[in-house]
Amino acid sequence: MIQLYVSYPPLGLTTPQLQLRGFTKSRGLAPGESRDVSIPLDKYAFAFWDERAYHWRVAPGKYKVFAGTSSDDLVLEGEVAIEKGFSWGGL
Repeated sequence: MIQLYVSYPPLGLTTPQLQLRGFTKSRGLAPGESRDVSIPLDKYAFAFWDERAYHWRVAPGKYKVFAGTSSDDLVLEGEVAIEKGFSWGGL
């Protein structure tokens, strides 16, 4: 199983350092074999619930994205820059 984690930029929030935001299974791989996988991320992958305003919010900043077989084995790292924040109500 491949797992994708997101780490928020410093926002003054109390959130976990790594948050699981997607995963996929990679069945049928032989030892040493590799395969490309795709794990889509939607707006919720970068969002947090703003309790004061009672809506979802995505803040501008640089979010780190990590991939691996578990949170203890993250072998890939990237970055997503969100230039303009946004928010929405409901789901």
